[in-house]
Amino acid sequence: MCHFTISANIILHTCLNRDTKTPNTHTQKTMNSISALILSANSLVAPLSAAVVYADFNDNTTGALGNFSAGAGQGGGSGFLAGDVWANTGSISIIAGDLSAPSGTNYAITQGSPTAQSVQGNFASARHTTRATATTMGTSSDIWFSFLLNQPTTNSRGGITFNQNTSAPGNPRIIATGTEVRLGLGATLNATGVTIGLNTTALILGQLIIDSAGNETFNVWADPDVSGGISGLGAPDTTLTENANSLNSGVTRVGVQSYASDSQGGIFDALILSDDSNSAQAFADVTGVLVPEPSSALLTLLGGIALLRRRR
Repeated sequence: MCHFTISANIILHTCLNRDTKTPNTHTQKTMNSISALILSANSLVAPLSAAVVYADFNDNTTGALGNFSAGAGQGGGSGFLAGDVWANTGSISIIAGDLSAPSGTNYAITQGSPTAQSVQGNFASARHTTRATATTMGTSSDIWFSFLLNQPTTNSRGGITFNQNTSAPGNPRIIATGTEVRLGLGATLNATGVTIGLNTTALILGQLIIDSAGNETFNVWADPDVSGGISGLGAPDTTLTENANSLNSGVTRVGVQSYASDSQGGIFDALILSDDSNSAQAFADVTGVLVPEPSSALLTLLGGIALLRRRR
């Protein structure tokens, strides 16, 4: 007798001998074979896919990340346009130390080497450094994104921008002003009421939905538990829907904001974006957590059983 328990992220398969209620030899071999098939199917999905933009700044060098002079900024990361570098300002610099997401988020991205680093700006007014992506993102699938942010003071500003190539950031953007997360798509930077702590790292997770003929949407979560996948997130902590003409053709450039009137801009790390057509994979790309669709897991299991039966 076989029992199947299907959950969002695991399949438990227990086959018991009808008479003894313990696994017999043939059943045990079947269980082992099915387990191998499931593991093999799951291993086909890599932690990071080809549709990802990733920058943890650990492969950069001490000093300014960007530069006002064309081509003089730093490169590094992956998923960026070949030969393109961070640009627009030299006030955002590499600093020592990686940021780590709160343990309760179950965020599972492991940052690279060789040196643990993040970035921080010291300019008194608005500044960001931007860089072109290797491909246009978000034209056929939603963009999932995440980043880590530590706000040293109430004057700190930190976040990301889209499709801009100037020294001063505008919309579209997501920025924390002190403890409050703010969103902008159209002309206005909107207060959300969503807050993060000071002097502590926050995980910002988001989804950007682009409509070339209508409004765009930001869905944003602050310090969510990502262990349950997309379905386990619940409603976004904040949502903004407005038209952003600059996004109509997709995302071609991303930026990192960090500045403050007291020269202690937000400390920023681990920028990741993915527009993989499989939303579960895009989520995994930006969180490190892959939660297969229950239906996909069931199909994998049933296919494995059918294959084993044919071999008998």
